[in-house]
Amino acid sequence: MYKVNTIKKVLNRYSYLGIFFALIEQIIVASSILIINKIAININDDGEFLIWIIGYILSLSFVYLPSTFMNYYFNKSKYLSFKNLMNDFSYENYGEVFSAYDRKFLNENKAYFTHESFSIVDESINFLRDFVELFFNIFFSILAIAFTISPIFIIAYLASIPISIMFIKLLNSRMAILSDDFQKSHNNLMQHQNYGMSSIILGNLYNFKIWYKNFNNKCKDASDSKAKLDLNIDVFAFVLLIISSIPVIFAIVSTYFSSYNNLALKTIILATLPRQLSMLQYLSEFINIILSGKDKVRRMDNLIDKLNMKNKATKGIIDFSKIKIYHDKKYFSLSSVNDIGIITNGFSPGLFTLIGDNASGKSSLLAQLKEKLKDKAYLLSSDSNLYFNFDKENLQASTGQRIISVFDEIIFSEEFDNIEVLLLDEINANLDKKNSKIIREKILEISKNKCVIEVVHKN
Repeated sequence: MYKVNTIKKVLNRYSYLGIFFALIEQIIVASSILIINKIAININDDGEFLIWIIGYILSLSFVYLPSTFMNYYFNKSKYLSFKNLMNDFSYENYGEVFSAYDRKFLNENKAYFTHESFSIVDESINFLRDFVELFFNIFFSILAIAFTISPIFIIAYLASIPISIMFIKLLNSRMAILSDDFQKSHNNLMQHQNYGMSSIILGNLYNFKIWYKNFNNKCKDASDSKAKLDLNIDVFAFVLLIISSIPVIFAIVSTYFSSYNNLALKTIILATLPRQLSMLQYLSEFINIILSGKDKVRRMDNLIDKLNMKNKATKGIIDFSKIKIYHDKKYFSLSSVNDIGIITNGFSPGLFTLIGDNASGKSSLLAQLKEKLKDKAYLLSSDSNLYFNFDKENLQASTGQRIISVFDEIIFSEEFDNIEVLLLDEINANLDKKNSKIIREKILEISKNKCVIEVVHKN
């Protein structure tokens, strides 16, 4: 029913342990039906009756122990699944440089990484927990009821399965549309949040008003699409419950009247009737979970697709006729990215500056070099939001202080020894003269031992 690769995203050692304790929990719950049977049979035997009453109370008490472990391991599995998802993303997308330079592409996909990824993992694990818990509940309860009353109940519940499956298959396309609409509107809302904090705390009325107006619209779209999705799931689940419960209701009625002269069996039927009614409720919840599960699978598939950035971003246009390299008081023309290797003498130490008009493709050329050289090159851009150890304790540092500290951190890192080329994209942007001078001195010092290729911001 669900795609194997999608289910694998939420299966790990912790979720398996969660499933195990869900199994133990529901075996204890189902045993209560057998105990109710014993209570009904021994209702006139005070000794036996009391023993089974105590057993029933104990079963209700002990069921909380596996339930506690079940929730514990399923919660642990959320973070392990999230970590595995990020590991997959890192493996698949490491070095997809142009994704960072394609702003439209990045804005459309960033919210999937920052917000949607954990949200979907969280919901998927919750779905898995509810699914296995209800499945084991229904499965063992049916066996217990069939054992205590009549095997006809197995036939009745089995008859309801193909009815449910057929109905669910008819809803596939409808659920896919509703799920896609919700995920799109929800992701649009999360994207919009990226601009929210600055638009609020900076206190510029114009920016706040246009952000808040769009926030209201996007919030309404997300709310409406979620409400529509949930409403359809609930309505479909209710209709399906009515249809699929007909064989079960028939089994209850027919068994009761067929036991006209069997007082003990009639007593058991009446004693287990609350459980039978609960089973119909659980069946309704199970159907609801299956329908909502299709939404979870659809959203997980969309998430995986969005997190796969391989060769999807626009690579930008490079006009080599408008770009030159300045080095050692000389200008060198370019016809392709390979010319840079020749001009730099195989990326030998020295400072090389890319000169060209705006929109000529200088930044795209740096990105192309990074993609070509991979880990032999280090790319630092003023637009990038790279993570550094410096940022953990120095959140109040100015732009200049941060750039200076970042340079020092890179230079003294273990990985810097293996870097042959340092690519700098307008890192002097937004710096005052004092800090620009400090940065320039650091760049000149680095260029004595490394090949430095830079794009300089025009102040």
